Amino acid sequence: MSTSGAYPPNFTTDTGKVRLLIGDLVATNVVGGSGDYLFFSDDDIAGYLLLSDNIYRVAGFALNGLAAVAADQAESIKDYDLAVDRRQKAEQFREQAKQMFAQAERADAEGSEGFQIVSTGKRYTLEELAEIQVSALDAVDLIV
Repeated sequence: MSTSGAYPPNFTTDTGKVRLLIGDLVATNVVGGSGDYLFFSDDDIAGYLLLSDNIYRVAGFALNGLAAVAADQAESIKDYDLAVDRRQKAEQFREQAKQMFAQAERADAEGSEGFQIVSTGKRYTLEELAEIQVSALDAVDLIV
């Protein structure tokens, strides 16, 4: 699997910003401004960017992808005085993804215009909704 991308990352682009958020910054085999990264190619990140315009959410998606791979490769090996346990790696990536999703929610809330729809938990009939709508329109007429 190729993980090639522009090196060094350009942090003014969304791809560079996502790469910074997930910590995929070190490239090997750097030749002519391109190198092989540890986790994702620039094309992989571009695919994640199609899912959302919020870079924190995109980073969360990418980290969840890494968690899936880590879960698939999870193993614990112990031999005499050597022990290798890679079972926690997936959970660590998931936790980082949760943090990115929480940051995405905060960024979305900051970008909103101060209007948020909140469920009251009450279910209304169509007649009640029509009455509420009419009374709201009357209130608008009073203000204007």
